[in-house]
Amino acid sequence: MSPEYNRPELFDSDFDLDFYDPRNLSEVETHVRAFFGEKLMRPRREELWVGRDGTLDPNYVQMMEKSIDYWRLKGDERAVSRFEKELEGARNAVNLIIASAELGEPLPIVINASDPGDFYVDKNGKKKSATFVWVKDSTEVSGWKYYVYSLPTNYIGLEKHWEILKEIGDIQRTQEILKNILDETQLDADSLIAFPVILTSLIQGLDDIALKLGYPSWDEIEKMADDQLAMEEDATAKERREKIVIEFTARIFYAVKDGKPSQYKKALVAAMSDTMSLEAGSRDYLGLNRTKIEEEIDKNVRLALAVEYRAFEKRSYYEVHELGVSFGDLGDLYKHYQWVSKAFNTNPLASEARATGCGGSGVNYGLDTYSNRDFAFRDVDSLVESQRYFESRGLRETTTSGNDGEEPEGRYKEGIYKPGHCRACDTDRKKVWHKEDGGCDCCTTCEHRLAGGD
Repeated sequence: MSPEYNRPELFDSDFDLDFYDPRNLSEVETHVRAFFGEKLMRPRREELWVGRDGTLDPNYVQMMEKSIDYWRLKGDERAVSRFEKELEGARNAVNLIIASAELGEPLPIVINASDPGDFYVDKNGKKKSATFVWVKDSTEVSGWKYYVYSLPTNYIGLEKHWEILKEIGDIQRTQEILKNILDETQLDADSLIAFPVILTSLIQGLDDIALKLGYPSWDEIEKMADDQLAMEEDATAKERREKIVIEFTARIFYAVKDGKPSQYKKALVAAMSDTMSLEAGSRDYLGLNRTKIEEEIDKNVRLALAVEYRAFEKRSYYEVHELGVSFGDLGDLYKHYQWVSKAFNTNPLASEARATGCGGSGVNYGLDTYSNRDFAFRDVDSLVESQRYFESRGLRETTTSGNDGEEPEGRYKEGIYKPGHCRACDTDRKKVWHKEDGGCDCCTTCEHRLAGGD
């Protein structure tokens, strides 16, 4: 028996698709957008509820507890510990807010520093840092709506995080409320995330945070959070980036709904990581419109599947066909492998973007063209020739595209298909399974395209 047979499954990726419920598309899209924001190194904000009775937003608590239970079941106590500390930090932020409210003081701005430690680290050892800032948005009878800003930065380390907190935060007041003392002797990534700090100055404090984290001003952070996908030097960027979000949200939705095998899900996450990283590299996708980026996404997904299923290591195309996955033209796909590998090798911004605060990077081809030697040195030409022979015998792969003008039937018996606007192709269609009916606002043509792969 392999020594790894009974080993616990460890947290090592940005997304674990088994975690998602296909009935909750909003959660998937929220996480895809947050992931993309980290790749782009742009701030985002999320609204959380803080009740006067000390209640923390139940949706957030449910998500965190679900994650804790999930990784405990998988046997990864390190992940359990980290997520428990993150939840503890959020609850402590609520405690700081409530304590101020009970004394009749202005509600505080709260800072939560997140160091990746040895947990959020990608395969190549790269890390990023993040700082969360809690700012009151509005007051209601039973509590307050807070905006929680996520500010990604290059890796700054524990000591720098702590130095910033001491410079702009009221450490003594925080310790009195939380009845907890944190100093250099106790400092580690878990204790830091669990110890949010009250900002000393409500007036200048936000600009101080921005400057110390390398942003021009808090106003600039607000602008970037308002329009997270914008890019000044490329007018097509927002449309292209929105398309990336829509495409991968839908692909994840269908992968979970169809119960795709773990290999497929892993490849999908890798393709999403690499697509977003290349976009964050601000070079290789510049100027591409919706149609062109859709083509790139399709190639990236098929390539990630080919690498994950080791398609290029097969001796004949018959073995590839038996995998049950549609890879398309293997010759073109191998050329795309070479292009993507070169793009990561020559674009430091894209390579750096593969690391996120959530760990994980993409397919194993980005840092060294020959890092996967079995793949790179295989005689691809003979495999491509085998594919041509295979297809010449009338065994060509077929797909349902609907390009003849007719919209195909929906793939799902439970699907409710009605006229409407499809998000994926941005077109009015006769057969769309709307989000409110349990779908993802895709037409049947896009449904067949996005749900394919095995």
